[in-house]
Amino acid sequence: MASADTFNPSMKTTLPADQLRCAQYNLMISQLRVALDHRTSKLPHEKMKEILDALDWYHTQSLHATKDINGDPVFLELPVGKWPTIEMSIQHATDKFDRLETITWLNPSCRS
Repeated sequence: MASADTFNPSMKTTLPADQLRCAQYNLMISQLRVALDHRTSKLPHEKMKEILDALDWYHTQSLHATKDINGDPVFLELPVGKWPTIEMSIQHATDKFDRLETITWLNPSCRS
């Protein structure tokens, strides 16, 4: 994932690292969705749940709020399996991957 702003020569613009990281994360999630859709019948529910929980796929681990045009707080209903904003900090990305690394059956070095 992007750790620094990246110049895109074809667009002649610099892509901010937090926005690029968010786009890369959402692309990865889309690819994961496709991969899981084809394996869901063979993947036990517990293993599927571990992945979804690690990524907070359904956004059940925290509330997300913003301000409306009047400056009043509004709680958001977020799209499933997608990062909720256009930017993703390095800390959020690190947290997601750290959670995935705790799933021992996903780690090839832990397989017998």
